[in-house]
Amino acid sequence: MNDKWWRNKCALYAGKLDDWTREQPRNTKTVKQILSIKAMMLVASREINDQDAYDALQALDAYVLSDQHTSKAQDIYTKICFASEKK
Repeated sequence: MNDKWWRNKCALYAGKLDDWTREQPRNTKTVKQILSIKAMMLVASREINDQDAYDALQALDAYVLSDQHTSKAQDIYTKICFASEKK
């Protein structure tokens, strides 16, 4: 089975992160970090195997939330990517 669930999720999150960056008035450190996360999401969305996309998303979650990014970037990522799960 060639399910695209996680690849689609990654593409959806990348789009939402991109929308957020476009709304920002300045290119701050947080915006640059969110753009970097968006790029990693796009790479994950293009994985051949859906399990690889899932694994990439899990790794990205751990990376972003492990104090590698500013607290604001972590908050934005959490708000956009995790809040989508509650809908």
